[in-house]
Amino acid sequence: MRRYLAALVVLVGCCLPQQALAQTVSEVEICADGEAPIASEKLMFDGIEAGVGTTSIGFDDTDTHPILYIRLNQNGARTLGEVSSANVGKQVDLSIGGEVILSPFIVEPIWGGSVQISGDHTIEQLEEIIARITPKCAQSSGLQTER
Repeated sequence: MRRYLAALVVLVGCCLPQQALAQTVSEVEICADGEAPIASEKLMFDGIEAGVGTTSIGFDDTDTHPILYIRLNQNGARTLGEVSSANVGKQVDLSIGGEVILSPFIVEPIWGGSVQISGDHTIEQLEEIIARITPKCAQSSGLQTER
């Protein structure tokens, strides 16, 4: 397994707890067979599982440094809110499959369920992370959205 190092990694969130309630996801992704999609490996914040909803890669304002955007599911958002609130001003381990990949500095409580991970990463490294934590259907039949 590859270990990812960054000169500075900051985990940034948005929203106050009361704003997070208004942003609760009302859609639930399910597989064509009726089962929930699962990730090949679990995303953990400070040793506590945080379920992933969606992921994507973007760039900073200079278009030079890739940023990993993670939208957590409802349980993951609650977990991250609790862990980040208890650890403002500290570093927490972000691990995948038991491997610590980042130890971001928590700037503020993250109640909205969306995070950005920035640092000195390549697009390939972030794509590998996405492949490991993004929920997928067991069969290749794809996802459906229920309201």
